[in-house]
Amino acid sequence: MTWPFENDTRGIEKKMAQKSFQANRGRNIIAVVSIVLTAMLFTGLFTLQRGLTESTERADMILSGGDGHARIIHLNPSAYDAISAHPLVDEIAYCQTLAERVDNAALSKRETLFLYYDENALKYHFTEPTGGHRPNGENEIIADTQTLELLNVPLSVGENITLELTVQGRQIKRDFVLAGWWESYPGVHYGTIVTSQSYMQAHAEEIQYKKGVETGSITAIIKFASTSNVSEDLQTVVEESGFSTNVDDDNYVNAGINPKYSYSQKNNRHWNNFRNRLRAGDVFVGGISDHIYL
Repeated sequence: MTWPFENDTRGIEKKMAQKSFQANRGRNIIAVVSIVLTAMLFTGLFTLQRGLTESTERADMILSGGDGHARIIHLNPSAYDAISAHPLVDEIAYCQTLAERVDNAALSKRETLFLYYDENALKYHFTEPTGGHRPNGENEIIADTQTLELLNVPLSVGENITLELTVQGRQIKRDFVLAGWWESYPGVHYGTIVTSQSYMQAHAEEIQYKKGVETGSITAIIKFASTSNVSEDLQTVVEESGFSTNVDDDNYVNAGINPKYSYSQKNNRHWNNFRNRLRAGDVFVGGISDHIYL
């Protein structure tokens, strides 16, 4: 409503706004484009940061022993069988070292492991192939992409690869074909080459376990039903399977907890101690000793 003494300027204001928009159309378009590009940039940076964080966390897990709760290294087959049969072991992965070294000159500056992983080990070590397939044939292998790059091997199933290996102190040269690969993780500074169970069966004699030799030794990666008592559960499994964690004992086995769960358990123990002290009234809160029930 317009009063008699007022001027109706709405039409004029509308025309002025339209003319202003048309006069500054180019500037307005640039402003809108700038806003869109800025939003895209921040979205891209966030996505990149998230990807790098996930890769770093994955590398830390691999270097800490993978996705298992605990691991026992340098086992012979009978020791592995005894431990894997314990009722506290919910899942177990089988990893076997098949050579002391990979001696290819192209890998001289990057230590590379030659191993057999069963299905659980591939999963726990995050080495399931993202291209190709798992190794099945006697001469099939999979490897991380950086190792293949150093060997100048294209990421293509069926590519030929010759490996120079030290096995039980002997130098051996063998031909393989590439079955698959996975992306190398930033922060993991060693290479991994995994072959098949068929290879192990074909070369069973040369990879027989010998105490003090890497080739033939087995690593067991263990998962329990719960992570609340990993240290105690591991100790129970070792002792009730007929072994000891005392390095001076004849039946000693090298067992350890994944640091991820070790830190968690330490924090839980600190909290439990604190809670018990609170219950007993031994903790001063705000300078006043009080009985607090949790």
